Amino acid sequence: MSQTENTSGEVLSLNGRRKLTANGIVSVISYDSQTILLEMKDSQLLIRGETLHIDSFDNETGAISLDGRVDLIEYVRQKRNESLFSRLLR
Repeated sequence: MSQTENTSGEVLSLNGRRKLTANGIVSVISYDSQTILLEMKDSQLLIRGETLHIDSFDNETGAISLDGRVDLIEYVRQKRNESLFSRLLR
């Protein structure tokens, strides 16, 4: 199991590339079976893989749990002048 914590207290845990849990999530921006984009306080969390599925999301606590094969986890810092769609289309 791999677990990371960034400076703002969010915790991300990945177990065997099949089960991911995280906290500090503000909202789910978009998702499908290959890509999940999550909004965090100061950044976005991009998850790519196959057969991705959100098991649970509690918007009051900011906790999320998902399963599927995780191939990529990337923190994307938001730029104030750049829209979400322009970042996704790069």
